[in-house]
Amino acid sequence: MRRTITGTLFVLFAVMFSDMALAVAKDARVAFARGTVTATDKSINVPRLLQRDSRVEVGEIIDTGPKGLVQLVFPDSSMLYIKANSSVKLEAFHFSPDEPEKDAAVTEVIKGSMRALTGVIGKRSKDKVQFKTKVSTVGIRGTAIEIWQDGDAVTVDFGDVVVANAAGEVTLGEGQSAKTGSEQKVATEFDFQRPANDAAILAKELVQADPDEVAEKSGEICTELSTEDALFLMGIQGQVPGFTPRVASSTLEGLTICFPVDQIALLLTTSVMVYPDAASGLLRTAAEGEVDVAIALEAVLRGMEDPSKDQLNRVFIAAADLGLTPEQAKQVVQNIKETGICR
Repeated sequence: MRRTITGTLFVLFAVMFSDMALAVAKDARVAFARGTVTATDKSINVPRLLQRDSRVEVGEIIDTGPKGLVQLVFPDSSMLYIKANSSVKLEAFHFSPDEPEKDAAVTEVIKGSMRALTGVIGKRSKDKVQFKTKVSTVGIRGTAIEIWQDGDAVTVDFGDVVVANAAGEVTLGEGQSAKTGSEQKVATEFDFQRPANDAAILAKELVQADPDEVAEKSGEICTELSTEDALFLMGIQGQVPGFTPRVASSTLEGLTICFPVDQIALLLTTSVMVYPDAASGLLRTAAEGEVDVAIALEAVLRGMEDPSKDQLNRVFIAAADLGLTPEQAKQVVQNIKETGICR
């Protein structure tokens, strides 16, 4: 019976997707937003409100209000988590899987603070990723960092960075922090410790745990996490040495204990944006938990941008194995069309 359903879905899949395709992403996409968040193109100088699935283009300045925050995911699976009362400019971004020589990712922190996770560009073209402040430039080597413009400080969660200005440069490794303060002064290190419930600390604990215990540990910590922290936790795991897609799936399994279905769907979409090759495994994890398979499939497809046919095949096979009917598949695709995510 399962083989018959799967075969039927493949036929339906071919028909449904013959006149549509999931988006080919060129710009940053809002994975999560809370409070007032705007993007402004200075040539027009008219702010526009950002919400989930909004796009942010190169040259735009993102501003968050007193209670605002936004998480952006880029086509290379990098992420920015911009906090309240902040202003950040996307100065340059270019990513094409087959053209590494054209890679570019430059972000300017004008005010406030943000955390950043690097993606494909940070792994294959480390010299092409930069974060700018008023008095320094932070170059990365595949990492997760936080930058505070107020005080001009940077702290490194994973990997390492070079903080440089006219006075010289300082290299920082995991767990180190430094302040600059002036273009005429070399950055100086200072002691900064993340709290025990910070996403970076929790991510490291989960990645380094026994694989069979990750879901249980995730379930134990989920009561301490807000939605945005859970999203960031899922993203930052990929920066921890030893990470595998299984860790992401097991973490999601544990989080289903604490979050309602709509929030799990959001976690699922964002996780697929960051880990596209893990899409089918994440779908199985969600649907084997408390999430209806049709809801899980729609969440996964929302996160897939410019997927290969093989990736889509694996996702639909997983959905069929979990009991998705052709009628449900058809409705899911129609829902995706109505979101405007597909073209």
